[in-house]
Amino acid sequence: MLLRPLLLICLFCCAQVVVAQHLNLRFVPTWGGKPVDAEKYYKLPSGDSLQITNFRCYISAISLSVNGKIVYREPNSYHLLDMAEPTTLQLRLSNIPKYDAIHFSIGVDSIMSVSGAHGGDLDPEKGMYWAWQSGYINFKVEGNSNLCNTRRNEFQFHIGGYAGKDNALVQVTLRNVDAPNAMTIEIPLDKWLQQIDLRQQHTIMSPSAEAVQLAKQLAATLNIQQQ
Repeated sequence: MLLRPLLLICLFCCAQVVVAQHLNLRFVPTWGGKPVDAEKYYKLPSGDSLQITNFRCYISAISLSVNGKIVYREPNSYHLLDMAEPTTLQLRLSNIPKYDAIHFSIGVDSIMSVSGAHGGDLDPEKGMYWAWQSGYINFKVEGNSNLCNTRRNEFQFHIGGYAGKDNALVQVTLRNVDAPNAMTIEIPLDKWLQQIDLRQQHTIMSPSAEAVQLAKQLAATLNIQQQ
């Protein structure tokens, strides 16, 4: 006699756990809340101008949680976002349970950085790998501005590093998510770049304390874009 009530309870619990069968994730590098246009010059508060010609970024270790407990981890979770290839900015997670927070890392972990050659998005031919000693470039932001006293007024931020105090891998957690089937995560490059004095700091091409700081600053700007 107890089997039927127990079966009903199990069915009810399962219905409560599985809400969305998939999640479409879209990452959007923005300026002023709109997608970055590589052909456009943007005005800075100082009146100077700036152009972003390249943004590439690794998103890894995607997981979902509910009430602080991890309920989903994406297997083999390494994705290379490329502003120049819009299809890479869209990811799809399948067979997901109910969740109220999403977690991910910006960059590639130390194990993957030192474990030899990889394929897919981690292929060194993608141009996002320095060498065994330095590992992967977690993200790149390139462009030009009249503020930069460099050749062609270029700035180049290649942010990475996995060892010790130069570990630039950063974790992001976005909470109070109402388990949608689609989510847009904004990467506000205007908020990030306006924290940098391009007159003094315009080129980072190797692991460093400055790279770690800039990685943390980028992670702090990310948010779920309002629809």
